[in-house]
Amino acid sequence: MLCRFIPARMVSHHFEDLDLLPPDMERSRRAAASSITFKRSPNGRFSDWHNAPRRQYAIFLSGGEMEVVNRRWHHRRFGPGDAVLFEDLTGQGHTSRASVGTA
Repeated sequence: MLCRFIPARMVSHHFEDLDLLPPDMERSRRAAASSITFKRSPNGRFSDWHNAPRRQYAIFLSGGEMEVVNRRWHHRRFGPGDAVLFEDLTGQGHTSRASVGTA
């Protein structure tokens, strides 16, 4: 699953599921990237309200889950095989919590 976290200036912070693979393709379209980092979060790690530092993808390779909550208290859980595009560079942001192992 690929999900997009849309900032407040477009709508009231919400999650939108995306399908980047057209039915007849096995590979997504190319997206430019200026850098890549890997991160491991311990179980229970909590990040209070914050904005994404830049437009960025979070791609979950293995481990547990990460729960993201927006200002409207919508919750989404992401785990291995999921990806989310964070675009909330301004506005009220989101919280995140790692659970069940590492995410």
